[in-house]
Amino acid sequence: MAESMIIAARALEKLSDDCEVNIITDDSFCIDLNGSLSKFKKIAVNRQPIEFNEGDILITGLMWPGIIERKLIYSAKSKKATTIILYQDIAGTAQKLFVDDKLLLPDYICVSDKITYENLLLAGIPGSKLAPIGSLYIDDIFNSYQNKNISNNNIVAYLSVPNRNDFKMWGEDLGYDEVIIAKEIFEVCQELDHKLYIRKHPKEYQSNKYQTFHRETNCVEDYTASSIIDFIEKCSVIISTYSTALVIAKKIGKHTISFQPNCNSPARSELYRAMNIPILSDKKEVLKSIENYKNGTKARKSEYLFFNRNRAEDAFLDFIREILICEIS
Repeated sequence: MAESMIIAARALEKLSDDCEVNIITDDSFCIDLNGSLSKFKKIAVNRQPIEFNEGDILITGLMWPGIIERKLIYSAKSKKATTIILYQDIAGTAQKLFVDDKLLLPDYICVSDKITYENLLLAGIPGSKLAPIGSLYIDDIFNSYQNKNISNNNIVAYLSVPNRNDFKMWGEDLGYDEVIIAKEIFEVCQELDHKLYIRKHPKEYQSNKYQTFHRETNCVEDYTASSIIDFIEKCSVIISTYSTALVIAKKIGKHTISFQPNCNSPARSELYRAMNIPILSDKKEVLKSIENYKNGTKARKSEYLFFNRNRAEDAFLDFIREILICEIS
């Protein structure tokens, strides 16, 4: 989401002759915000509360419970400013829009994919509120992607997600732990005589919980060590629980696995099944899946789920321009 907001800000800079663009931040990004902001020449940065006026447009992401975002949206609405949630979750549900059964409904919700669109409609969100923009994040990665064809090696990648923290936030435990999963994948790699590369989630920055797996043939790195696509490209098999990076890996032709051990109701199952990414619940299944891949068994290609493939940024800008025209008229 942080990356998507930066991409959106960069796109909005193209509108700076027609409007004033401000970034509002509390500096809680888990990315190099200062480095990202240095690229902007015509955008102001506000680290204090901002006063909205009628005719303004607020664009925000949405975490959960999203206390700061909700305050901004209510403040903007009270001044008759247009409110937009850039909802870049892939195969997202309406869960983030509800707190204590109270629905947060902005003027518009920009969605990236068909599954999210359908899920929000089924939850009762009016179709007139939904803008099928596409994925700014996925498009940004692949618009500059050059295939290096590094694939057929014995390196297995584990893209970690801080599952336990997520489960506490969701109020639901799916029954697995990110460190235990690393241990089971490590055991699979030992049996196959493969290397294991672990890439920690940005929320795990400088955590040492995976250091026991850092050995001569293995690697544990923070997200700052390389771009996500460079990391994925140097490995032949990509495993995670429910990381969005599985979608990236699938798109560039990697053998991808969602590993959610002992889980009866796996996260993002609708997305992974639509993209033909196997959801496995036992390390023996993981081992067999990797062996099948090495023996030449390829997964079926998947239907592409995103709106405005490879042109999400243009679609986003067109959408904002339409709103600006309506505001003027």
